[in-house]
Amino acid sequence: MIALDAWRSALRGDPVPWLLEQQDPAIRHLGLRELLDEREDAPSVRRARAAAMRVPPIS
Repeated sequence: MIALDAWRSALRGDPVPWLLEQQDPAIRHLGLRELLDEREDAPSVRRARAAAMRVPPIS
């Protein structure tokens, strides 16, 4: 989490809420995993992954 805090402190705003929006589930999935360090079997991660499989460009 230290690396995340380092680059976030250089920004004018926090991009994490935007990256976790429901409208782009593939980005949400990656954000949950890579930015928030949630486990792959966490319910929110599983839902985001399943949603990503139903929309372009993955579907």
